[in-house]
Amino acid sequence: MLVDLGFAKEERIVRKLMALPPVREFQTPYEIADPVAVPSFEKKLNQLSKDHLRQISPAFLARRMGMSSRTLSRRFWDELRTTPGKWIQQKRLEVARSLLEESKLDISRICREVGYQDLASFSRLFSRTAGMTPGEYRKHLRG
Repeated sequence: MLVDLGFAKEERIVRKLMALPPVREFQTPYEIADPVAVPSFEKKLNQLSKDHLRQISPAFLARRMGMSSRTLSRRFWDELRTTPGKWIQQKRLEVARSLLEESKLDISRICREVGYQDLASFSRLFSRTAGMTPGEYRKHLRG
């Protein structure tokens, strides 16, 4: 190396020209300085679900998060203690509940807005989780 020969200044210039990283004794320069600045796994997921709820799927999430489906599943389990499919289902039902509460959209439109194609299966799923059909839920809230 040039440093061994007493050319430290020249070595820095050569490294800069060749786009080589500087010689480091420790890993500290590679660590993330501010962990708050890097969005967490869950924050990224929530943003994706907010922006792309209709087309969201485990494969879509894996692509957008830059990882394989298997790695995505592991991360879901490690950090959220659920599966990608159940998490997506939960997000869709949360949005459906809020649309039933806050909007005048008909139930079939809400079904499509949150990413379900079949109204009957959406109603069954909603009934299983909320204990009442979407129509009953809306009536109960407006009571």
